[in-house]
Amino acid sequence: MINAILIDDEKNALEVLEMQLNRYCKEVTILASCDGGVKGIAAIKKYNPDLVFLDIEMPHKNGFDVLNETKGNSYNVIFTTAYDQ
Repeated sequence: MINAILIDDEKNALEVLEMQLNRYCKEVTILASCDGGVKGIAAIKKYNPDLVFLDIEMPHKNGFDVLNETKGNSYNVIFTTAYDQ
């Protein structure tokens, strides 16, 4: 099993990603679905996931802030963003 956390400030994006993972990726267990970087950082530190699906552009703490503030944790990242910069 792959333990994962989803982090995105767009509720619809979280819902669609969770639905797709549940439908097509049975080996992925979603530990937490977080609606922003602050909650995402806390979830990463609490659950120590194998994989994080991470949005880049979010208010308060962006995706790169999340990466910087969880350097002590070891996980893989899949960026899930519409941000084109």
